[in-house]
Amino acid sequence: MNALSHARHLVLAAMFLAFLFPAGCSKKQPPHVEQLPNLTLGVAGFTMPRTLGDLLAGAVPANQARVEPAVLQGLDDAMQDILKEMDRPHIPLKTAYKCYFSMLKEGKFRGNALEKWVEVGRCMQADVLLVPQLLFWSEREGGPMGIEKPASVTLELFLLDVRTSQLLGRYRFEETQTSLTSNLLTLDKFVNRGGKWITANELAAEGIRAGLKDLGL
Repeated sequence: MNALSHARHLVLAAMFLAFLFPAGCSKKQPPHVEQLPNLTLGVAGFTMPRTLGDLLAGAVPANQARVEPAVLQGLDDAMQDILKEMDRPHIPLKTAYKCYFSMLKEGKFRGNALEKWVEVGRCMQADVLLVPQLLFWSEREGGPMGIEKPASVTLELFLLDVRTSQLLGRYRFEETQTSLTSNLLTLDKFVNRGGKWITANELAAEGIRAGLKDLGL
């Protein structure tokens, strides 16, 4: 049996299992998400915190490895594409970069991470600021039908109230893709992904979409 036939059999098996054990059998309902009022949203670019001073919350993973700038750019592009799909008005990302580097050059970043990003938000004239941070990134090794190592991503989205200098919300996404045979609880994801091993970019995009929804954006 070739790889394509094997993948097709896995998808069919997953669909059969979905019929036998529908998602509706779970009585736990997702929490109701309150939408934000009509506030001006600013969006910062992805950064990878390296020290405690860069963090808005949590800790730097012990196994964190530095990523290429292209990885962060890809995440920025994914964020912009998803916000466009959602038709969510926001201050362009280029404004965030302009404010960030201007303030960095002028030496205005003297406080903690929260104070720093609030100042960026004020420079952008935003009411609320979305600050995305990448904590861990490991790319898929192999192809969509067979891998040596799956993609793994940890990212966090923080929503700051620029007006009050407070943290409004935090969403954490941490996932290493697993096979259906090793975890039947991933059935829905397996079917949605077409029975394929996805890239770290695709995995991160799933996390961004879920985070924006969770934060009421």
